[in-house]
Amino acid sequence: MKSYVICEECGFTFDDKEESGNYYCPQCEKKRKFLSFTFGCGGKPSELYESL
Repeated sequence: MKSYVICEECGFTFDDKEESGNYYCPQCEKKRKFLSFTFGCGGKPSELYESL
């Protein structure tokens, strides 16, 4: 399984962080909310899944 955090605004992805939270997004050039996503576990990440 691989864990990512994804920018709520633009979709930019970090693969070195695992927890949802506010991080600096280099694509938006400001601090944004990032949602956690684990690929390969078969689960649906609730907050990210609901926003799609």
